[in-house]
Amino acid sequence: MKKFFFLGFAFCVFHFAFLFAVIGEPFEEGVKKPIPADVSPWFTGPIITPSAYVVPYGFVNLEPYIYTTITKSAYDHHWKSHRVPTFVSINPLLVAQIGVSKRVQFSFTPQFYYNKTKGKESIRFGDLPLQFAFQCYFDTPDTSWPAVKFFIQETCPTGNYQKLDPKKFKTDATGQGSFATFTGFTFGKKYHFGGWHWLNTRLQLGTTYSAPVHVRSFNAYGGGEGTVGKVYPGTQFSALLGLEYCLTRNWVLALDIDQQYSRKDRFKGKSHSKVGDPLSEQLSLAPAIEYNFNAKYGLLGGAWFTVLGRNSSDFLSYVIAFNYYN
Repeated sequence: MKKFFFLGFAFCVFHFAFLFAVIGEPFEEGVKKPIPADVSPWFTGPIITPSAYVVPYGFVNLEPYIYTTITKSAYDHHWKSHRVPTFVSINPLLVAQIGVSKRVQFSFTPQFYYNKTKGKESIRFGDLPLQFAFQCYFDTPDTSWPAVKFFIQETCPTGNYQKLDPKKFKTDATGQGSFATFTGFTFGKKYHFGGWHWLNTRLQLGTTYSAPVHVRSFNAYGGGEGTVGKVYPGTQFSALLGLEYCLTRNWVLALDIDQQYSRKDRFKGKSHSKVGDPLSEQLSLAPAIEYNFNAKYGLLGGAWFTVLGRNSSDFLSYVIAFNYYN
């Protein structure tokens, strides 16, 4: 099964490169190109992959999401899915993006969780991502080069991660306890096929480095009574491909292809129970549909689910979002 996982990633990269090279007319936000106003595209954005453009100075983009995630099984080391107790997580969050200058954007994402399993439940605040993004390059209509955005994000450990109640079966774990630095690049290009028909493509490549975490007792990484030590979370690598296609000016189909790879965690200390996660891999899809009222307001709804995995969860998440740009 592993070879199909990497073949899927290779297909995503090839497909995106193919779109860059051979099809459509490129269009870039902010670049002067004579496109009639009545056919300019309206996009809310796919579920996962972010835009390759910063929000310019004087503008804000607000997008509240609600993720309802149901996990009934998990993948083992041999890429096989096995049943586990049903775990339901409802995760409301707000993506707030603010233009700092023409090429710089600041964003933050407050969130909280309602978790439930085996008749136990908890409501807790989650970790808080803070991000700066920088526009490296604006795509131009006479070349095949995409827009390029560099980002660096720091996730503050505001969620609960240790001294958990063992009777709550980790429903009270809503954070990782680590200052995690996520950095990488996002590429983007639009293609016009005539009329209202546009294809918007996005590709994000990123890496997450997490600081060591001091843990005690029951915690998000495992452990139990008497556990004392330090966890060194494994480096994570991610590749996201996002596609949007306009059926009409208001209705848009969207799809995300998400690949995640995480090195195993290391633990130094004392514990009678397992602490830390092994190497893991996961491939997931997120099809969605958008309805855009105009250039400022849009609705997004869809599902996000795993296709393949190793030492990872096998989940299904229902997602709804509302986008406001002004």
